[in-house]
Amino acid sequence: MAFAKGANYKQIARDLSVAPTTIRAHLRSVYQKLGVSTKVALSQALHDRMHPEKKGESDVPGEDDPSEALLEPEKSTRLAVRKFTIDGDSAADIALATGITEDIVSELSRFHRLTVFPMSASERFFDEFDMGAGPTIGCVHFAIDGSIRRQGDTIRVAVHLIDLEDAGQVWADKFDAEADNLFAIQDEIAVRIAGTVFGRTEEVRAIRARRRPPNSLAAYECVLKGKYLEVGDPISEKEARELFERAIELDPDYALAHSKLAQLTMLQWDRNLDADPGLSDRALELARRGAALDNSDPYAQYVLGFVHLFRKSYDLTEEYIARAMKLSRNDAELVALIGLLQAFLGQGAQALSHLERARFLNPYFEPSWSWNAAGLAHFVAGNYREAVLAFERSVNQPVWVCVYLAACEALEGNATSAARYRDQVLEQNPDFAVTKFVEREPLARATDKAKLKQGLVMAGAR
Repeated sequence: MAFAKGANYKQIARDLSVAPTTIRAHLRSVYQKLGVSTKVALSQALHDRMHPEKKGESDVPGEDDPSEALLEPEKSTRLAVRKFTIDGDSAADIALATGITEDIVSELSRFHRLTVFPMSASERFFDEFDMGAGPTIGCVHFAIDGSIRRQGDTIRVAVHLIDLEDAGQVWADKFDAEADNLFAIQDEIAVRIAGTVFGRTEEVRAIRARRRPPNSLAAYECVLKGKYLEVGDPISEKEARELFERAIELDPDYALAHSKLAQLTMLQWDRNLDADPGLSDRALELARRGAALDNSDPYAQYVLGFVHLFRKSYDLTEEYIARAMKLSRNDAELVALIGLLQAFLGQGAQALSHLERARFLNPYFEPSWSWNAAGLAHFVAGNYREAVLAFERSVNQPVWVCVYLAACEALEGNATSAARYRDQVLEQNPDFAVTKFVEREPLARATDKAKLKQGLVMAGAR
């Protein structure tokens, strides 16, 4: 009753001399048992149980508290953004600080896996946070604040991302603009801040999830942990599939878990040229289920495109790429993944443009698979030397990458290097056969398949 009447979970924990996490766990259980999802509904349900003769007549407050977010099943990272400070008090200065803050909130809100409190709720959060107490403390994972300073004709925007679990600064950066040109690049600054913040928050939470015992992970943490395991490494992919399966077991309606499992199931089918066709069908079923559970998730649309690519339904791949991009244009990972699909479709220039934009959106974004995607994009563009350089920058080179490296080196006339990569392919897959591999490879253009086969034959593969 104390929580329903306005006390926050930390206050209750202090009063009962127990850990705050214990109170949160009990509150989640109460919400689930009563079939409610808000503090208003909780108060009403408790009143109705205690006073059935006055059902529906309780004096319930009219506005739910942001702290209710901590009781819902976690499927996103929650952020509060403090209004940026500025070293001036004119109406123009105040409008500038408000405008930049609102632009950042707007861009962050485009990310499907972020929950961003509106500015009014964020301001209340920071007031309570500065005092060290308040109902919203604990329901926010990260906070953003920043400042705007004038230095002659230059305006500097500084931003800081704070991890509220350990009160540490996760990321900080600054952006300079000429005063006369600030409004022209204000959107660009907001886009870059949002893209980097999203990537950094997911990385921090994934690192934290990796430190926890597997049997203690919630569904969201299982997905985060699985997401950051290395794609291309069979052991890591197997662990990731198990984590996504576990997430679905914990939360059968978790769209992202279905989509992630669909992608890795499709790769599992592709890795084995003699794999059961049923794996491909299961991947499609999982991908469709993920999109059905949350049709507004851009990642679910991307995965449908990914699965259809490997099933050689290229028109559908194009359709789902367009849907994903319409839903989110500023997620560095998604933009790069779409670049990978475009490379397979033979759209080398567009693929490289998307990969470049991904690094613009988040300068910290550099997974090894993104270099493999760049190598593939250069291959379909006919730039075999650039393809080799990109592939070699990847710290993870699965069999398919070594196949392309052998072909590219041969097409460049580097017989020794081509033979070395051919031998690596045969070492990992003694039964490798050129025709069988090329036929399975989801390259949309016949000319790209012909060049791949030509290069492999020149490298001495059979």
